[in-house]
Amino acid sequence: MRRKSLVWKLFPVYFAITLASVLIVGLAATSAMRKFYYSQIREDLAVRARLVHDSLLHSGVLPRFDNKRTIGIRKRTAVVIQELARSAKVRITLISKSGEVIADSHLDPAGMSNHSYRPEVHKALSGEIGTSRRLSKTLGITMFYVAIPIKHNGQIMGVLRVAQPANAIDSRPTAMAYRIVMISLATAVLTVAMSLIAARRLARAIAQIRNTAAAFANGDFSSRAPVTDIAELAGLADSLNSMAGRIEVQLRDMARQSAQQTAILASMREGVLAVADDDRILILNQAAADLLNVTLDRTLGRPLQEAVRNPALNRFIEQIRRGQQPADEDRVFRAQRDRLVQMNAAELRDPEGKHLGVLIVMSDITQSAKLDQMRREFVANVSHELKTPITAIKGYVETLLESKNLDQSKAREFLETTARQADRLN
Repeated sequence: MRRKSLVWKLFPVYFAITLASVLIVGLAATSAMRKFYYSQIREDLAVRARLVHDSLLHSGVLPRFDNKRTIGIRKRTAVVIQELARSAKVRITLISKSGEVIADSHLDPAGMSNHSYRPEVHKALSGEIGTSRRLSKTLGITMFYVAIPIKHNGQIMGVLRVAQPANAIDSRPTAMAYRIVMISLATAVLTVAMSLIAARRLARAIAQIRNTAAAFANGDFSSRAPVTDIAELAGLADSLNSMAGRIEVQLRDMARQSAQQTAILASMREGVLAVADDDRILILNQAAADLLNVTLDRTLGRPLQEAVRNPALNRFIEQIRRGQQPADEDRVFRAQRDRLVQMNAAELRDPEGKHLGVLIVMSDITQSAKLDQMRREFVANVSHELKTPITAIKGYVETLLESKNLDQSKAREFLETTARQADRLN
């Protein structure tokens, strides 16, 4: 599996979130702006239509507005409407109740069709304000229409409609939408750049902690992880530094204890051998290596039967493992150069009582065995040398006793003493 840097893990996520957020906000803002703008345009055209209505009312055209007399007032109405259209900057159309166009500020009403079925006109004839955005069949362009009913004495007499080209209206929200898009893109670029910087900063802090952890793994506990202003990483760095300090102290203690143990084992005249349950040699001092005729460095960690070729030692360890009490003759084996070695064993257990192996202490008893042999030989020689004179003395005393020339009690006492001395020599 290909591994990626944390930066390239976080950056695409930040980029996607930022881009999606900017697009959603931009589209929502554009849509809301368009709705608000067109709502304002409708309100603005409705206000202009009312102003035109009031102007027509004051000009005297509307009071004389009558579907039966529309032909007579078309010219006068057209002049007034054109002047008002120039002032209001809109197209004004005056429509009768039947849908006939009475006057129009831009076209000749005679060439215009009936408008009663136009959406805005139809709604205005029902007494409401009608709005519509559609293609004008007369002008051939898209127009934005607002129509209001013309009332006289509470009766709807016709419709006043104002309009503006849709392209003129659409240009403003399009320009505003373009600005929103540009601002959104600039915000996205800035946010992405800041996200990249933040991701790199986070990745750099994590990399420093990782390098410190790698140094700890390699045994360098003098290194320390830098503490950043990120709370989580700062807590992790503090924990690593604290752990490194404790491990460093423990390693120093272990090294000191190991040095002391090594010095003690090296200074011992007795050989010390520790064998684990899996038959591997755990401890071996130099005295034991000399007795077993092995090399210390090449023996530690190896299986016992592979490193030491000594059947007596292997048999002794097997008896200890089986819980048997070895006989006296099994405690002694003959090492190199006719050296006699005596073994004593004990079980190795951890603080929880779990069995770990066997500990054997080996003592060189060659000299003591020789001295004991010499003593036995000396006693045997002395006993042999003194046996003949004592026998002679005993015979002489017995002769005296038979001759009755010696005190019987003293003679018998001397005879018993001589006999006991002879028994001791034997």
